[in-house]
Amino acid sequence: MSSFNKASNRKSNVLDNTKVKKHIDAVYRIIAEVDALAVKLIDLNLEVTDENVDEIVLQVAGKELDSMERFLLMGKLEAHVKESNT
Repeated sequence: MSSFNKASNRKSNVLDNTKVKKHIDAVYRIIAEVDALAVKLIDLNLEVTDENVDEIVLQVAGKELDSMERFLLMGKLEAHVKESNT
């Protein structure tokens, strides 16, 4: 393998790694936002269900949730309810 090919492979690996790091950062940012939103909803002591989660989040945070964010939020709220009941 020539040194040109090795350099090309290194450059492509570095680009791939930076793309992966950016994607991971974006996922952790979303998780942190959902955590903060869950804490707000718990502090407000609102009854959040699957049917009304979109309206409540729109009122509290001013944004719409996608399906992954909704799933994470409902999981956090459900875990808090189970924890408080024990």
